[in-house]
Amino acid sequence: MVRCSSVGRIDLDHLKSSLSDKTKAVVINHGSNVTGTVQPLDQIRAVIGDRTLIVDACQTIGNVPVDVEGQEIDLLCFSCHKSLLGIQGVGALYIRNGIDLTPLKFGGTGSRSESIEQPDMLPDRYESGTPNAPGIASLLGGLTFIEKTGADVIREKKRALRRYLVEGLRGIDGITLHCDPEDGSALPIVSVTMKGVTPADIGYACNRAGICVRVGLHCAPLAHQALGTFPVGAVRISPGYFNSYEDIDRVVEVLRGLEH
Repeated sequence: MVRCSSVGRIDLDHLKSSLSDKTKAVVINHGSNVTGTVQPLDQIRAVIGDRTLIVDACQTIGNVPVDVEGQEIDLLCFSCHKSLLGIQGVGALYIRNGIDLTPLKFGGTGSRSESIEQPDMLPDRYESGTPNAPGIASLLGGLTFIEKTGADVIREKKRALRRYLVEGLRGIDGITLHCDPEDGSALPIVSVTMKGVTPADIGYACNRAGICVRVGLHCAPLAHQALGTFPVGAVRISPGYFNSYEDIDRVVEVLRGLEH
């Protein structure tokens, strides 16, 4: 594991010193679901040389442009129910030409049914079983909406809402922002803690006001250890394209009501 800063930015010097002749692959979480920090893939590729680069882009696909060829990404995986606006249950894996993976599961592709062997052709080789047709259809709906609206338009609105949220939260006594508030490339995520108030109590107050936030360790206990928020975690506020400035005002109002 490679060290990161207090806002989750990777320590490139530690990455370099962690490499050895035995290092075959480097796995990177492209964007943090806790701090919103996006890692510099170009710099990471320069550090690791020709080793295999595996990128988890679940948080960034649809939020940050990703160029698998230009950034020399070997494997890239992402879920489709976040910024791609599909329903849950669909994920995707990009595999660079020339990489041959051994599937974890075999059979049930519905193609080359005359053979008892898994088909060699792609993507059938890696798609055993019945595909999630409703989920795939919802992904098409999400992508169509993004194409019609404009990915840049969606991205800029979410960034503007994040900036507005950060400014509102800065005026509340006892609030700590676990992110880089000046980072214009960050994801629309702001995690906070509040002196004298547990994350659970903040979440409860938001919930009573009809505001959905995520409380706790966000499936990322090591990230919270790096931030110093383990074991209680933090409150994650994630503005989306369909939110408004009025929604942000309501969040700030609820948290201001918790000031000691």
